[in-house]
Amino acid sequence: MDIVEYVTQEFGTLDELFRMRVTEHPDRVAAICADRQVTFEELDALADRIASSLQRDGVQPGHMVSICASSSIDYVAIFIAILRVGATVAPLPPSATPAQLITMLEDCRATHLFSDTAVSRHLTRVSSDITARRVALESDAEGEPFEVWMAPEGATPTPVPIDPSGSFNIIYSSGTTGTPKGIIHSHRMRWPQITSLQIRHRGTFSYIDATLTDATTLKLCRLRYVGSAHQWQFAIYRASHDDYDESVFPTGLPIGTCQDALDTACGLYLNDPTAWT
Repeated sequence: MDIVEYVTQEFGTLDELFRMRVTEHPDRVAAICADRQVTFEELDALADRIASSLQRDGVQPGHMVSICASSSIDYVAIFIAILRVGATVAPLPPSATPAQLITMLEDCRATHLFSDTAVSRHLTRVSSDITARRVALESDAEGEPFEVWMAPEGATPTPVPIDPSGSFNIIYSSGTTGTPKGIIHSHRMRWPQITSLQIRHRGTFSYIDATLTDATTLKLCRLRYVGSAHQWQFAIYRASHDDYDESVFPTGLPIGTCQDALDTACGLYLNDPTAWT
């Protein structure tokens, strides 16, 4: 099966898709960050070392592993590795307050926290409240040095079957209360292909759902009419709570267009987890 056939099937995994690319083009550049770049084969080997280390530490499907750091090649490899062992990725925003980050870590019960220097300094006054095993992505960050923590070169993890209903990641939003709320996405939710959208009207509210290729219905968001066809209040659907959470748009405003709402919901549930935080 080639990649085109794979991505159009009913279900697949990000890790398997990545491995197919490794096999197809091992020497092509997979990621570039600042003055560092790695090929697909090198990135795959790095992810294997990290995945092996996570399994050595007892990480299993159902566990959550947090990353709170700026973008880097190591960040990409860690993300892939967490999925490779069947665990759930908990990417935390470095811009959150220390108190909010502690709340997120406690809520997801992260087994590990990978962080860089800036985040370590940000968390200094609450460091004693962190129970997750800390791995330092930079030499002066708090935790066990990344290179020391990692399994040796050539290490490979034990393959783990992926349950489509298992959790892929948890994304935290601030909502309207300022208290972080975790939204869990399953592997199946991360492999959807929309065939149509449905809009249900109830009073001043409009509920938007998506139908996927397997006929599954995925709730996206709720809009509230506030007197203008171009201005709506927005509430994202929280699968983890089976409710709608009133929130703001990525612009920081409490109202926006229908298109902005749909872009935000699809970005959160179907594509880009950074589209809405």
